[in-house]
Amino acid sequence: MSSTALGGAEHQQAVRAERAATSIFFLNGLVLGSWIPRLAELRDQLAIDEDVLGRALMGMGLGGLFGSLVSGVLTNRFGSRVMTSTTGTLMVLILPLVALGVNAWVLFGALFALGFADAGADIGMNAQVVHAQELLGRSTINRVHAMWSVGTLVGGLVGTAASFIGVGLQTQLLMFAAVGLAIMAWAGPRLLPFDAPVAEEASTGRGSITTGALLLGLVGLATAVLEGSSADWSALMLADERGASTDEAGLGFVVFSAAMLASRLIADRVIEATGLRGTMIGGSAMVAIGLVVVLAASNVVTTLVGYAIIGIGVAPLFPLLYKAAAQSSDNSAGTGLAVMSAGMRVGFLGAPAVIGAIAVAANLRLALGLVLGIAAVVSLANGLRQPKP
Repeated sequence: MSSTALGGAEHQQAVRAERAATSIFFLNGLVLGSWIPRLAELRDQLAIDEDVLGRALMGMGLGGLFGSLVSGVLTNRFGSRVMTSTTGTLMVLILPLVALGVNAWVLFGALFALGFADAGADIGMNAQVVHAQELLGRSTINRVHAMWSVGTLVGGLVGTAASFIGVGLQTQLLMFAAVGLAIMAWAGPRLLPFDAPVAEEASTGRGSITTGALLLGLVGLATAVLEGSSADWSALMLADERGASTDEAGLGFVVFSAAMLASRLIADRVIEATGLRGTMIGGSAMVAIGLVVVLAASNVVTTLVGYAIIGIGVAPLFPLLYKAAAQSSDNSAGTGLAVMSAGMRVGFLGAPAVIGAIAVAANLRLALGLVLGIAAVVSLANGLRQPKP
């Protein structure tokens, strides 16, 4: 439905919902970015080593995976507005628990709960923004996802500054929680009170998982590998394979993240010009090209160029997957988003272990080339299977 087909009141309602969902995307990134820069401090506070810390941090991923599976059912039953408002509020209430500093098990539990709430908010807010842009007749999902990136950046900068001036982690997270509650109090009532109608062929099996949903889950896994592993391993690639200094090695993540943010700010215009299929194919092809550049590079600068190309290409892929999952013709939005989100979180959880094992057995270049190469092929195949405009 185009915006011209909407009445004035309905149009304003869709605009308000889009803005509210955008603020929740920002908040979601803010919450996740607020404590990560202070992990070393948290480790010392708990008197644990990196191995124990790593296992505690798995709580976030496991909670997110469990939350993805449960949240689809809850969204189908209660609607995305209730889901987004409830889990978004729960997310900011849980945040200060991360800094309790009792032991690693308490940290694991807090992160599990945070991951669970994050998954629910993720599914709900994406369903909201997809339906709002349908009503308005324009593509906005990439710009909305860009606000998540802005939120993580702001959260990381504020967290780093708070540590520098001596503000305790517990105090900082309590302040973030207060800001988060204010954002949710403003945004929650402005979300759409209704979801997109379920297609007739999907209405009899709203909670069932179809072949189409499973394919979206597989592509979500592949895209998570492309985005997460490109960012996570960039510093080691630069340091171990290119001889970069410690300061230079961090530039891989910075360049990749900046390229993603810039790409998402303009990707909606690209979608309107080339369509979903063209954008998916083009983005996947750019990822493959960037990966070849990274693997073939012999110096730091060329490697950074490769990471910039990967960042530009991968940026629109997740927003488009969320859109495809929410608009699936054989599933309700809740079910489609839940399966895709679960696949995504499996990718974020499992890829580091697979890449690490191959890197130990052979080398990091082979590990990244093999794992990311397969993921890029899956992503490109998904783009090619999309209907032509």
